[in-house]
Amino acid sequence: MKIFISETDRHNAFRAAIWNIAKVHKIDNSDYKTNKELYDEIVEMKSPILPALNDYLNAYNKWFGFYQSKKKTEQESGNEYHLNDKERNELAALMTARQTNLENLQKQFDQLK
Repeated sequence: MKIFISETDRHNAFRAAIWNIAKVHKIDNSDYKTNKELYDEIVEMKSPILPALNDYLNAYNKWFGFYQSKKKTEQESGNEYHLNDKERNELAALMTARQTNLENLQKQFDQLK
């Protein structure tokens, strides 16, 4: 399994979620603020979407962490990593959780608009 998911990919996924929420809340200068700055402002305003955002970010991080651990193993060994059955099941569960939380975040976002 060649792994191509990078930190930039994670940053971009988080940026899309956080930035869209910031835009709905009309956070000033959102185009020029970091993800952390925008996130902190969303927290500060006690946005009702915050629990769904946190659930999505946490699910994404768990999925991303799984891939990164396998990527590290690939890099250290110099060989392509092959998931065993347990790992495939774990990955499937992480992907389902990530997708479910993204869909819930989208639903909450649509209500916020």
